[in-house]
Amino acid sequence: TIGSNNGCQLKTYWHAGDSSCYDCHSTCETCNGPNVDDCLSCDGNYPFHHVDNSDDPDGPCLVADSETGKCKIDFFEHSTNKCYLCDSSCDTCLGDSNVQCLTCDPDTPVFHIDDSSDS
Repeated sequence: TIGSNNGCQLKTYWHAGDSSCYDCHSTCETCNGPNVDDCLSCDGNYPFHHVDNSDDPDGPCLVADSETGKCKIDFFEHSTNKCYLCDSSCDTCLGDSNVQCLTCDPDTPVFHIDDSSDS
């Protein structure tokens, strides 16, 4: 099984099955396995950590958007350096919430609520 670091260097992880240290994916600073989605923290060239919306700590590391320096457009930054996927109702999103859609998914109905009152 893959477990604690057991004295392995940065960018490596401990594999208890054969009691050896192995390289993390190149985007990871620390990890618990060899795959891109096993990163626990990210290398400085990939400043954003993509985690799924369940707050599972594992996930791939992402480069920042070249224009904004923040999460890429299909993600939103919920907490420091963590990028989450947009809501399924969005085609793209940007902001502090997964439902701040820039564009809507073409298969999702769009409703406009008019909250003005006629007096």
